[in-house]
Amino acid sequence: MTAKKILLDVCAIRLILIILLVLYHAFAIFCDGWTPLDNYPEPAAYWWIGKSAYSFMLEAFVFISGYVYGYQIYRNPEKLSLKAVVQSKLKRLILPSIIFSTVYYLLFYDLGEPIWKIVYSILCGTGHMWFLPMLFWCFIFTFIAEKTGIRHIYIIMSAFVMVVISAVPLPLRLSSALYYFLFFYTGYLIKRKAWDVRELFSSRNTIASVSIYLCLFVGLTMLQSKYLGGGIQPTDIEIVNKGISIVIKTMIKLSIGFSGVIAMYSVTNHIIGQNSTMSQALIGMSSYCFGIYIYQQFILKYLYYYTELPYAVSPYLLPWAGFAIALVLSFVLTYLTRKTKFGNMLIG
Repeated sequence: MTAKKILLDVCAIRLILIILLVLYHAFAIFCDGWTPLDNYPEPAAYWWIGKSAYSFMLEAFVFISGYVYGYQIYRNPEKLSLKAVVQSKLKRLILPSIIFSTVYYLLFYDLGEPIWKIVYSILCGTGHMWFLPMLFWCFIFTFIAEKTGIRHIYIIMSAFVMVVISAVPLPLRLSSALYYFLFFYTGYLIKRKAWDVRELFSSRNTIASVSIYLCLFVGLTMLQSKYLGGGIQPTDIEIVNKGISIVIKTMIKLSIGFSGVIAMYSVTNHIIGQNSTMSQALIGMSSYCFGIYIYQQFILKYLYYYTELPYAVSPYLLPWAGFAIALVLSFVLTYLTRKTKFGNMLIG
């Protein structure tokens, strides 16, 4: 694929994923993502909308991050250095995380906590900012994996083991990074090694990948909801059974996530392959995705928990109104932020 083609598939996937992210958060109060509102109906259809939007969205974000990084290293191998990785990702990931986590904490968290606890929470990423330090570790893990010289198949096998042990609590979002590294490294290898995956984009394989994802998502989600419940608390079951349940839920998440990533990647490239002339607007719009990611949860949290909007509109209209408001306002805030030199450096 050409450089332009590569850019287009990443841009298209980012746009789809950012819409799914805002959609999920708009429906999070209905699908166990956020604290439900008091005396508020919970339509079953909205539970499914929230779950489907979330099902592979984060995994796909991580996959394309590795995909882009693999392409960068393929084009410029000298960028695979600890100094380059740390300097670049501290600026791109950790600095925005700390700044916006601080704002998030001031707005939505208890300021009466001990100062060390507040600082630690901010360093880990407050609210949805957890994703940024997690992604930072994925870059570090990839650098280590490449510098060890271990064969890629063994790294992938190790990544599967990391998924299992990701249930073990570790500081600074390392546990989350253990789970998501498999997706990051898979995307990285596709471009770093220039694997020919065009067969995935055929009509037959595209239909097959979507069908497999849908079957796994619906089937495994229903099984998990029926037998494992929405959440596991220490008082619910014995410690051993709890550990087994967590591992099973992680494997379910992995299966749905991977099948969804493959389906998304296949469908997007299939469509791009059928439409060789894609608007440059696609590239321009995708440049707003990071800013929309930053702002959308601030907006939705405020609307749902600090205004009368949930009780001023129909419960069946609320998530759609929240989705539209958050998407538009976060786009506007991103546009305004990028007008400043510091803001453009931060989220541009």
